[in-house]
Amino acid sequence: MTFSQTEYLRQELLSQQWIQDLHWLPEIDSTNSWAYRSLQDGSAGRLPALFLADQQTAGRGRGDHRWWSPGGCLMMTLAIGADLLPGDRSVWSQLALVVGVAVAEAAGEFVDASTIQLKWPNDLYVAGRKCGGILIESGPHRADGTHPSTWLVGLGLNVDLNWSAAPEQLQAQATSLSDQSPARVDQAAVLVELIQQLEGWLLGWRDGQRHWQTHWHQACLLTGKVVRVGDGQSRGVVGLCEGVDGHGRLVVRTESGVQLMTSGQVIDWD
Repeated sequence: MTFSQTEYLRQELLSQQWIQDLHWLPEIDSTNSWAYRSLQDGSAGRLPALFLADQQTAGRGRGDHRWWSPGGCLMMTLAIGADLLPGDRSVWSQLALVVGVAVAEAAGEFVDASTIQLKWPNDLYVAGRKCGGILIESGPHRADGTHPSTWLVGLGLNVDLNWSAAPEQLQAQATSLSDQSPARVDQAAVLVELIQQLEGWLLGWRDGQRHWQTHWHQACLLTGKVVRVGDGQSRGVVGLCEGVDGHGRLVVRTESGVQLMTSGQVIDWD
């Protein structure tokens, strides 16, 4: 993403009056880490604030996973306040799933929407290959140690990559929007569409709308498949995936009954 594009995006996104501050750097360790530090030292500005980088040197996924972050991958973190979350704290665990629906809807504007799937809890797949990942983290805790008032919505989305320098495993398993489109996909256009989708879905969720669940059910990669969910160190829970429930939990029917997974990693699936 060139500097001229960034200036265009700044004006385009700020003019829509949802994003209040936009920060861009050509290279950073991790946009989530950068956003966290900015919230800590007060330089983030007004929220929602958007943090963008052309490249990450230490891009992070869930757990100890790392995200390969070259140019052509849209790397961003959206810092939001708790005012964008529902008043009922018990549903806050749905945030990654709502964001996933927004990302899927945005991607569907550039590739065949029927090829887009969501893998619980935080991955975007296109044509059976991983195309994006979501990392939700809490912002700095308040000085009194109470719950944080800010949240970090991190996203890595493969838009238009040169795979020749990618690790072999990624070349075999990943894809980009441009790979799945008859024409090259523009990163700036994807970002503008993505922010519009995030605004709509997050505000709707905050205000009590639950139709994200229907979209998730329709796009769920794992429904009807035998899955193994665990921490990577043991066999874990094995059973037939029946989708995601209204609380965002993965529903797995095992030999001993239904298991509702609130956390964990889907290690493999049939």
